[in-house]
Amino acid sequence: MRQSQDNHIGYLIQQISHLVIQLHNEKLEREGVTSSQERLLTLLYIKNGATQSELQQDLLIKPSSVTKLVDVLERKGLVTRISGGKDARVKRIHLTEKGKLLEEELWSIKNEMEAQIGKSLSEEQHSSLVNLLHVIKKDLQQS
Repeated sequence: MRQSQDNHIGYLIQQISHLVIQLHNEKLEREGVTSSQERLLTLLYIKNGATQSELQQDLLIKPSSVTKLVDVLERKGLVTRISGGKDARVKRIHLTEKGKLLEEELWSIKNEMEAQIGKSLSEEQHSSLVNLLHVIKKDLQQS
């Protein structure tokens, strides 16, 4: 008997994620950043001066991937690494003035994406979906 993936939650989430990232990258292209870079910048808008380890935990990616993202953003002049006081090995990532100037536009694109993703949902459905996704995320992080 042949099975279908169409009703598998993981498959649907993966498909939606792919579509969202594709669309997000198209919108971000005019700002010269990718969705991965935007995610890191957004974290810095909230917590400028975070360590690479803190960013890695929030982004749920490998430490080497954070290093590569920071390298690219540093080459673009959007962030800088600053030694973190007592332990010179700890680098804090700070936004440059150029990086700070992107904040309003990146939040605008993020809000535009959110509106597009949820355009067919009522407020109640939107709220329920967000709550369910938090439950799923929490369960997966505890696995």
